[in-house]
Amino acid sequence: MTTITIHYQSPEGDPFKVPRPHRVDIDEQGCAGLVRGGEIGPAGYLLGFCPTVTPDPDSWGELILAHQLYDGDVLPRDLIGYYPQFTGSGEETMFGYDMKIDRIEVSA
Repeated sequence: MTTITIHYQSPEGDPFKVPRPHRVDIDEQGCAGLVRGGEIGPAGYLLGFCPTVTPDPDSWGELILAHQLYDGDVLPRDLIGYYPQFTGSGEETMFGYDMKIDRIEVSA
């Protein structure tokens, strides 16, 4: 199993705050589990990453899908400054987490 840990930058208004990271486990078949941790608790599933908090429907090409990170097509350092996108509680919705990524750790 592989664990992806997403660490966030301190908020602009509170530079000494260290936000709690999110973690997602990827099984041997490449399937991701529910995201856990973070400031908001369980966040559904990680869908991808976007350079803005809310993706613009006219620029879906900017959205980097989560599996691209899991498969190694995108390097963790390429996502610094991006915002993660999660499913909502019902999985029919999508929301952007309003904290910029500081770093991503991938561990086996």
